[in-house]
Amino acid sequence: MAYLFITPIVLLVLSLVAYPFTYAIYLSMTHKLVGLPPVFVGFENYIRLTYDGFFQRAVVNSVHLHVRLGRLQARARRGDGAGADVQYPLALRSGQACC
Repeated sequence: MAYLFITPIVLLVLSLVAYPFTYAIYLSMTHKLVGLPPVFVGFENYIRLTYDGFFQRAVVNSVHLHVRLGRLQARARRGDGAGADVQYPLALRSGQACC
């Protein structure tokens, strides 16, 4: 009987999350022009992306940003250095993962 009640919400979540995610993966593996049907190219788009200079620079910038923010957060949690001025929610200060 419980499955009867949760089925509508499961279908809603699948339609709002799973379908667009799957369709985006499909579209990323095609060559699509407006007004023309998509042509499946597989991983060719991803391979070409790895050789793109802008993408490589974006990856390097993202790694640098995350490393620096991670160090700042570690300093703030210890309470020393420049990161000590950063304010954190009470749940993070007390060491609780959630609620």
